[in-house]
Amino acid sequence: MQFSTLLCNTIFWALVGIATCTEEERLQGEENWNFTNLVVFGDSLSDSGNLASFLRPQIPDFPDRASNGKVAVEYLAKKLHIELKPSFYLTSFDPSGTNYAVTGARCIPVDEPQVDEFENPASRIPFQVNTYLSSVSDSEGVSHADPDALYIVYGGGNDILDAYRMVKAGASADDVSNHLHRAAASCADSARALIDAGARYIIQVGAPNVGDTPRITLTGEKSLEDFAKALTLTFNIAMDIEMLHVEDDTGIDVVTVDTFTLIQTALSKGLQANEPCIISPFLSGIPEANPLIAPGAVP
Repeated sequence: MQFSTLLCNTIFWALVGIATCTEEERLQGEENWNFTNLVVFGDSLSDSGNLASFLRPQIPDFPDRASNGKVAVEYLAKKLHIELKPSFYLTSFDPSGTNYAVTGARCIPVDEPQVDEFENPASRIPFQVNTYLSSVSDSEGVSHADPDALYIVYGGGNDILDAYRMVKAGASADDVSNHLHRAAASCADSARALIDAGARYIIQVGAPNVGDTPRITLTGEKSLEDFAKALTLTFNIAMDIEMLHVEDDTGIDVVTVDTFTLIQTALSKGLQANEPCIISPFLSGIPEANPLIAPGAVP
């Protein structure tokens, strides 16, 4: 929940760059924002109930979120005075719900083979975006994204974790690098598809350092933490390059949020490394934990 608040505030001020123009308007902040809606695509860091709706028939007490509180986009929606609800597109689609994020979502194209056997390709961000675009299509199949809505594309952590799995399984360095670059390109293509359909305001949130997550830190091996960090940087750099291409091709400025640096700063200044909220994965059974990093895979 601490991370969610940090990220929300970071995105909140990043909005000033796309929603205001003059210095006076910048100082006025949210009073100048008039987004008609908030549409979210992502993974566990944004999921507010989509995976739960899918799993609850088998696991009745499965929680709505991979967090002990609201996720960042919910705080952001509150600041923007917008109601944000899950779309439940994996089960019974609710067109009034505009949060498509699903815990475990990847950026890779839907037709890519699974690295993790438990992954559901229907949760992938390209699938989320396609589902949204289908919901705003006319009778001829042409999608019309709301030009005055704010769109958030936030993923990559699970793709990085898959790259880590590939390395452990003996994949070559080239195969791992290509996987990360395909994931970054696919995520950028999702943003491009939104823009092509009429979206004007898009925020792309970079992946946090997977090397800081409990799944990696609990191994106690510094070399693994450093390697996971290198994979994260590879993905984020590739994403930055791909998003620049999107901006050049479409003329739309995509706002990027650097969660890698945000998390590093929070860990170095705001919290002690031995606190339960830093060392224990989500659903670890530690009731006193107030996680900065909740899910085992991504912060």
